[in-house]
Amino acid sequence: MSGLKLTTIEVPVELVKKSCGLAIDHGSSTFKAVYVSKENSEAASKKDAGTSPISVLVVDGTKFEEGLEHLSKNAVINKELAAGGVYTTGLFCTLNTKQISEKLNVKIENLSEYDVIIKALRYLADRLPRSQLLYDQDPARVPKPYIMLDIAKSVLADPKTAMTGLNPSVLDNPKSVIEAVDASSKIPLMKAEKDFFPCLYVHSGSGNDFIQVNADGTFTLLDGSGRGGISFRGLASILTGCQDSEELLKLAEKGNPKAVDLYTDAFDEEAAATKDDSMYTKTMAAEASAIYGFGKCVGAKLGDFKKEDLARALLDQFVTDIVQTTMTVCSAAGLKRVCMGGNFVSSKLVRDLMTDHVDRRNLYYKFTGKPTIRIDFLRSCAHIGAIGALVAQHEKHSTKM
Repeated sequence: MSGLKLTTIEVPVELVKKSCGLAIDHGSSTFKAVYVSKENSEAASKKDAGTSPISVLVVDGTKFEEGLEHLSKNAVINKELAAGGVYTTGLFCTLNTKQISEKLNVKIENLSEYDVIIKALRYLADRLPRSQLLYDQDPARVPKPYIMLDIAKSVLADPKTAMTGLNPSVLDNPKSVIEAVDASSKIPLMKAEKDFFPCLYVHSGSGNDFIQVNADGTFTLLDGSGRGGISFRGLASILTGCQDSEELLKLAEKGNPKAVDLYTDAFDEEAAATKDDSMYTKTMAAEASAIYGFGKCVGAKLGDFKKEDLARALLDQFVTDIVQTTMTVCSAAGLKRVCMGGNFVSSKLVRDLMTDHVDRRNLYYKFTGKPTIRIDFLRSCAHIGAIGALVAQHEKHSTKM
């Protein structure tokens, strides 16, 4: 059972005490479950309010039988509340309903993924503080936009290199690029940040769904893409020979995208030789940035590159694609907040890369007078669907009381 990832998360205590104790989400790539263990039940029995831990299980979808075996031995299912059915979601829960039902000795009812995901987001946002609902913004990452501002300032300060349509006055207050966040707030997010909704919720798993979520819980699917985690895994497997998704991300973390992508510093010698004083040479001299993904692969062979460099360059391409689509959809819908969930963003490396790309695009938005967009990541990103299924079951029971 080495493939199982087991942990606990904090949820409102009512979800532990007044639900059937189990919910499952089995999508195209990953099997996820939230369940009440004996230890969870004992901890919740001592509380009447606040939060309490609930257990989480994540395993590769190809090994979901291991997940079922673990649940059959460790999930404390309230048979009375489960009489109407244990709620599940995801395509493979539908395809494997009989196997799940027989292994766990429960009736299964499969729900729409969109419904349970948004239900979980609204439920948790109304009850959990930011520090428990969302990942804290890393203070160590704050200086990066300032570096880019310095680059822009050096470019815009020279009339010969000024770019048409940009707004240099924004540089008078560089701190406006970054919104301050009180991560220590103990107030539920919905009360502390009344402008959190409407937001664009992006579920980044095997694919990507872009959903506008309103304060009243209604939602609209604005766009979708099949280029997500499963596509990254498939292409990376061919390029590197590595089949395991976690190992691929570890490989990418060691990689250097500059060995595969074409960066501006590839032209440093040529730029210096020309003694040109244009916008391009000023920008290149300030900081190397990517121009073309896989640009150095033209005319090359697979064996010319290290596996880790290929994995990192490919990951960068997928992250760029997701962020660009996210911000385009967000701007088109007039939204200023993005909340990311799904198993693909459970990786810190992916979250950091996405934050980098959002920083860069927000800088451009600032210059052109467009509203900037703020991005946050759910702590429960990988298992938000399973939590939503449990919330739905809890709410069904509560309305009958």
